Amino acid sequence: MSLTDRLYAVVSEEGSTRPAALLRIGLALVVWSRFAFDFAAFHRDHPWTWSALGASVLVASTLMLVGWRSRLTTLWTGLSIAAIVLYLGVGQRQYALLHHHVSLLMIAVLLLALTPCGGSLSLDRWRAVQRARAAGRPPPPERGPQWGVRLIALQMSAVYLWGAIDKTTVAWLSGDRLQAILMAQYTGSDWPTLPGFAALCTAGAVATVVLEYFLAVALWRARWLPWLIPTVVVFHGVLYFFLPVATFSATMYALLAAFLPADATHRGIDALLGHGPLDAAAPTPQDADA
Repeated sequence: MSLTDRLYAVVSEEGSTRPAALLRIGLALVVWSRFAFDFAAFHRDHPWTWSALGASVLVASTLMLVGWRSRLTTLWTGLSIAAIVLYLGVGQRQYALLHHHVSLLMIAVLLLALTPCGGSLSLDRWRAVQRARAAGRPPPPERGPQWGVRLIALQMSAVYLWGAIDKTTVAWLSGDRLQAILMAQYTGSDWPTLPGFAALCTAGAVATVVLEYFLAVALWRARWLPWLIPTVVVFHGVLYFFLPVATFSATMYALLAAFLPADATHRGIDALLGHGPLDAAAPTPQDADA
């Protein structure tokens, strides 16, 4: 198959809209987690621009969560985050808002606006079903183009790839950078009393780089997802509990939905709801080759 044929296959691919809906719900909740503390407390002594941007992102993300005009409100949410990053982060030098965790969340939400994220689990879907019933027609299928979801998956792979490339240095692979990070968080200038601390840091640093290079590629193999997803959950759980990564782990958890085989995910949700046999969630050969 030529490169042109492969690109056409990606662009023309269709599947269930439920993974995109899971992305919409998960990312909206992460937006709340990241911005609610800074922007929801309107009693704070902030300029009106701060409050206006906070109201924009919180209202938009609420509508995104429930799925009302899903693609429009998802775009609104992404643009609100972009305004926060550019105006408050760059313009007002609020450096916490310039963190790459915030940039990843912004990019993911903007890419999500390119997907049929309101086709399932949303007010948009409920309204479409009601219109069909009123007209005496069957409900519209929960299907849509998948290329936007593939872009989100590619973004997650890029995070792992460039994270690994950034760490492929003597300073990191020797464990020195990891030692400095952990000591800054836990012991300050005092050398930790944990036996073998330096060796553990070296092993952890090397393992992190190997794992990130591996995940950047391996997540695209649907057959490996049953054990790769728990691996990702444990990896980012460790980062969350031991390092100040804010909402980064939650964002990466949400982005995992971009790798779920669309139709197998649809059948799995049906099975959980009692609408199909429990073995209906097993991937088909087409799903496994996705």
